[in-house]
Amino acid sequence: MNNDDEAALITIAITCFNAQDTIERSIRSAQALDWPKLELVVVDDGSTDGSLALIQQMAASDNRIRVVSHDVNLGTGATRTRQIREARGEFIAILDDDDVCRHSRLRDQVAALRRAEQQSGLPLIACYGSRHIIGKTRNPRGAAIASDGEVMHGEAVALAILTGLRPPAGRMGRYGFCTLFARRSTFVAVGDFDPLLRRHEDTDWNIRLALMGGGFIGTPEIVLDQYVTPTPDKNDKLVHDLGLALRKKHRAFLQSRGMYQLALAREKMNYFSIVGPKWRSRLAVLQAFVVAPHVILPEWLNAKKRQLKSRAEA
Repeated sequence: MNNDDEAALITIAITCFNAQDTIERSIRSAQALDWPKLELVVVDDGSTDGSLALIQQMAASDNRIRVVSHDVNLGTGATRTRQIREARGEFIAILDDDDVCRHSRLRDQVAALRRAEQQSGLPLIACYGSRHIIGKTRNPRGAAIASDGEVMHGEAVALAILTGLRPPAGRMGRYGFCTLFARRSTFVAVGDFDPLLRRHEDTDWNIRLALMGGGFIGTPEIVLDQYVTPTPDKNDKLVHDLGLALRKKHRAFLQSRGMYQLALAREKMNYFSIVGPKWRSRLAVLQAFVVAPHVILPEWLNAKKRQLKSRAEA
């Protein structure tokens, strides 16, 4: 880390909606970050609880906090767009209203982004952080995309996101938007978030970045504690419906690669494997196999091998 790095202003962009029980801890974690030049932009998306009053109270005692409020709830897409437009920093770090930053988050992500820029020469790079997930989850450690240090980029990443296809090189990992760190210029280049996607607006942003040739890098260090908080917009059916809508939005690209039906089948596989019933889950797998046997069969065989190995070791 050099002095030029530390001279950069970083914006912590926080969205908030009816989070009076958690927003204070999120803001406190941002205030405590190990970085000399910070601003916190908190956009309240029409909260009807005590969130806005609490945020304004915190802002009154810390001039680094700027509060923006919507009169009505516009959804995550519109709120994230407002965040980026309000940001003044050279870099922007995303933070959700129920998550907690680790103290060294910004130093870890600045260093990772700088290395990726030097190694790849790419002008547009998103840096994701590994995270510790607290709550209902199969794997509490969410290792970030490209957290092995090898930059991933381009169409292969978009296909991996939309269809589950493994890219020919690199470690796919996770791309939890609450850990995103990038230059403000990258956000501007990718453009506004889709206001019609109340979920998956972040996934759509990643796809558009990838299709622009943008790069992805991750930190092996855990940069954030993510709390799995139930909210009305996180119900499985809504997330599934918007997952299908996302794939339909990128239909032209997927059809040009012969992957549209696989993308739809993959989304159905993921959904029914969670909510059931079992016959719907099996039917979704069969449909995926019919449209892409060269993809599904190796996956099924590998899963069976892991299952047998696990039983043998038990």
